[in-house]
Amino acid sequence: MRRTSPLAVVASVLLLAACQATAQVAGPSASASAVSTAVSAVPTIVAASAAPSEGPLSSAAAAFQPESVAKVVVDGLRMRSLPSVDATSRKLEPLLPNGALLYVVEGPVSGSGYAWYRVLPIAFDGSATVDGWVAVASRDAEPWITLAAVDCPLPPTTRDAVRALSRGAALACFGGVPLTFEARIVSCRCEMDGPGLEPGWFGIEFATDASGTVTTPLLVDRGQTQPGPIPSWFIAHLDPTADIPDPIPFDRDVRIIGQFDHPAAGACRYAASEQSATASPVLDCRTTFAITAVQPIR
Repeated sequence: MRRTSPLAVVASVLLLAACQATAQVAGPSASASAVSTAVSAVPTIVAASAAPSEGPLSSAAAAFQPESVAKVVVDGLRMRSLPSVDATSRKLEPLLPNGALLYVVEGPVSGSGYAWYRVLPIAFDGSATVDGWVAVASRDAEPWITLAAVDCPLPPTTRDAVRALSRGAALACFGGVPLTFEARIVSCRCEMDGPGLEPGWFGIEFATDASGTVTTPLLVDRGQTQPGPIPSWFIAHLDPTADIPDPIPFDRDVRIIGQFDHPAAGACRYAASEQSATASPVLDCRTTFAITAVQPIR
């Protein structure tokens, strides 16, 4: 497969923003998106327990580990862009409602007298979700989040269903799980922009189509010949070490196999000129659907 070095973009899908929640609670955290928790499910993922820690992060914070699941137990919990209540830490909107499920990404971190975790809301309603930091409890040790479990739906089997997964649901329910669906790869001479990621294939993917033009491969439904509106775009992030035909089978129906939380995501970095104090390149790559095999349908 021939590719140029890509200019990366952090997301492979544009999703609709979630409706804002209006309830508020005094405290440090600032929220991201409303979460739907009712879903018929099959597998159940239960939050893990961590060994007790010492110092200011003990007690409430000791219960959580990265990749565990938490639940909001107050009305209107805030998420913030940084683990503090300083002016540099933006309040994220909307507030998280009581009962919202959260995928724990990292932590704990001590700041402004609170213990913080970076989390992703787990939504099953197609809502867009952003990551941010929440405090585990008040300074008086009133808990704001607790350990929880999430009922996961059956694995998605269509392009639209995979594209519609929120980032929290993708990691909590299907991280590292092979997902298979049928689609068509089409050439898109699209103008895209975004922060540069390394490895570059996690960003905007470039390949050479049959006409010799450098283009971005997009996944569309079988039988389609052109990309749809921008919100439906699904960039084909092709693992260069995987079972991908060379040349890429543009304009053919194919079987796509891939996963969220690809092993290479742990090495993701932003380009030197695009460092960010609040964003996480590893999380951006973990929540990208990485294609590990493309099988032409005869």
